[in-house]
Amino acid sequence: MGPETRRPLSRCRVLRSDGFTLLELLVALAVSAVVVLGVRAAVSVSVDVTTRGRDVTDEALRVEAARATIRRWFESAYIGSGLEGSGFEGRDQEVLGQPQDVLAFVTLDPALLDRGRGSAVWIRLRVASGDSGLVAEYHDVAWNPSPAGDMAVNRRNKRISILPEVRALDVRYLVTLGDESRWLRGWSSGVRLPRAVELRFYTASEETASAGLELPLLAALARQG
Repeated sequence: MGPETRRPLSRCRVLRSDGFTLLELLVALAVSAVVVLGVRAAVSVSVDVTTRGRDVTDEALRVEAARATIRRWFESAYIGSGLEGSGFEGRDQEVLGQPQDVLAFVTLDPALLDRGRGSAVWIRLRVASGDSGLVAEYHDVAWNPSPAGDMAVNRRNKRISILPEVRALDVRYLVTLGDESRWLRGWSSGVRLPRAVELRFYTASEETASAGLELPLLAALARQG
């Protein structure tokens, strides 16, 4: 028997490589770009919402701090002997159809005015022109040091802006006349404080109104010497 002959085995060559094809790379890049854009948009919206929420919170805190300061001024309003100009004046007036009330009084708690508690300060609240809004004009008033009644009064007014967005101010005064208590549009007296005041603030539009300004501010007055 002749030598055994074997047929050579054919070798199968794998032509596919382990990498991605150009088409697969392009598809992957496109999907990645869509994902990145979606994440970026979501993060941007989240940051914007957070920033707006923080701004609204800061604005509400600012308005509430201003309201608390004004309330403290009224709660420590004073009428009595020993102070010149310690009367209370509340004028009801309109300018171009808008309420532009003005009121002035002496307070013994001049918060926000760089004065110590117990210092006597004359304050006038009004709406100023321009962008100042609701302002407080004030000057120091000294307690009477002599029985002759001579007063040491610094009448040079300073001014600070309390609520710059306010464009109109409407005030009512609760007073007792006889046995009856009623709200009046104005009240001026050198010997008697109103029992309470109610302030309503108005802005240029509802869109510019800050949180807290839509509510009236009610403050009780009690100090009479």
